[in-house]
Amino acid sequence: VTARIVISRDGTIKRTEILSRSGIQALDKSVLNTLNRVRSISQPFPEGAKEDEREFRLNFNLKSKRSAG
Repeated sequence: VTARIVISRDGTIKRTEILSRSGIQALDKSVLNTLNRVRSISQPFPEGAKEDEREFRLNFNLKSKRSAG
């Protein structure tokens, strides 16, 4: 799943959207639920930052790990 997140200068999440889905309904729903719960990164941009907002793209990967033993 690839998501886009836009954060305002004060650290508030301004927009989120899923750009591409995994094709696994449970994973897509889990990512969407997580994006909907997060409202802030809890700190503003560093002093001197010139942007009013910043955009990030996050890739969520589902990988299975097998334990030995």
